[in-house]
Amino acid sequence: MAKEGKLSQAKMALELRVDQSTVSRELRRGKVRQMAYDRSYYECYSAEAGSHVYKENRTRSHVKDFQHKYSEVFFKKMPKTIRSAKNNPRTQSVDTFVHTYREKHPDEKKVLCTKTVYALIDQGVLSVRNIDLPMKTSMRPRKKKRSEPKGKNAKRLGRSIKERDPSVLSRETFGHWEVDLVLGGKKTKG
Repeated sequence: MAKEGKLSQAKMALELRVDQSTVSRELRRGKVRQMAYDRSYYECYSAEAGSHVYKENRTRSHVKDFQHKYSEVFFKKMPKTIRSAKNNPRTQSVDTFVHTYREKHPDEKKVLCTKTVYALIDQGVLSVRNIDLPMKTSMRPRKKKRSEPKGKNAKRLGRSIKERDPSVLSRETFGHWEVDLVLGGKKTKG
């Protein structure tokens, strides 16, 4: 569509069922400068170039060494404080360490939050392991799937009101009561 040049970016976006900004970014990424036979230059769109630029940007988008992004002092002190040994008992939990460190070092802006520290421990990125955290190993993992009820929850309080004698509907005889007036709401027939 871009090479034909008949459609605007808005019409291309409608045709492709994407936002116009997506088309605009793709055309900008794939723009290459070519030389014609008469040695003049022109710009055109190349899908291969756009794909190559996209893949390069994706590889550079993730921080490979996250420790340089955050406080180095934080990473040095954390394992000593959190890890427990026979001769060196553990003094703080992960959460306590993070909050205490933030209080003692208010100038440092790049300090991990508790959730991120636990995620890094789970991924095996830090020197602290799950076995070093006594509460974490004692907790049971949550069930991923809800369990089905063991029994049927249907109330079995006797026959259905639909099975009553049709003469009851005439209400000529005294003493015919609704079942829910006789039995309590949560009591069983007994």
